[in-house]
Amino acid sequence: MMRSQTRLLLFISLLFAFAAVAQTSPAPAAPSIVGTLLSGFLASLATPQGMASIVAIVGAIVLGVLKLSDLRKQQLATAIHYAFHAIEDISATTGNTVDDKVAVGLGLVDAYLDAHGWHPLKPAEVQVAKMGFTSLNGQMAASAKVLAAASPK
Repeated sequence: MMRSQTRLLLFISLLFAFAAVAQTSPAPAAPSIVGTLLSGFLASLATPQGMASIVAIVGAIVLGVLKLSDLRKQQLATAIHYAFHAIEDISATTGNTVDDKVAVGLGLVDAYLDAHGWHPLKPAEVQVAKMGFTSLNGQMAASAKVLAAASPK
């Protein structure tokens, strides 16, 4: 969902930039409308305004990609957290034991990402998710030890 909105925004900004350049450049006689627009567009790229437009468009694309990368990382961290705690709650509240918590957790992470409009886990992200599960498991074990040591005997 976020990707389609970013693509639409990029398309609209390119369309406005192309239309602005086409309106400000002189239209020499050309055999077709496309040729006229293309020649005017190419001629206007050499102007300072054209260069500024190119720099702005490239900057917008780079910032858009970086922002999507950050959003993906945030969604992945949230999905790992929810999946881990869902598996722990299922194990604690039911008599059913989950044989492979990591496999079930990875499935939940994929489902969470799919529900929020993201593609499934990439192989590198699978490793990140496994390390996240290990980290959360260690945190729970450490907090259990602290609680056990703090409780009166």
